[in-house]
Amino acid sequence: MNFFKKLFGIKDKEEVNKVHEVIKETPEVKEISVDDLKKKIDNKEDFTLVDVRTESELNYGKIKCKQFKFIPMQEIESREKELDKNKEVITYCRTGHRSHSAAQDLMEHGFKKVLHLKGGIMAWRKYDESIEPY
Repeated sequence: MNFFKKLFGIKDKEEVNKVHEVIKETPEVKEISVDDLKKKIDNKEDFTLVDVRTESELNYGKIKCKQFKFIPMQEIESREKELDKNKEVITYCRTGHRSHSAAQDLMEHGFKKVLHLKGGIMAWRKYDESIEPY
């Protein structure tokens, strides 16, 4: 309980139980491998690929596909209306941390089919060596 006290400012066991309930209700974000994403692109499946990196990071390269959409992480909530809640959405960033958070945000706002790219664009270099490491 000391951990929760320090982390969340929690005072008693009842408040700890509330935190546990919130954690249980948080949807689990599923990931997709670069191999499975490549198959989806090659098969021309219907999904939206959302790059959540910063604009300056686009200079290092991006995943090329017609389903591509650029929405920086800090704009996900304000621009979620640009995405179809009934369509599969795959998020990606540099290594997968921000895309995981972005996917979780989308799920918490009613998106049902959300995945994030495991390893991000750095893992995607397996299929596109023109992407510069950074």
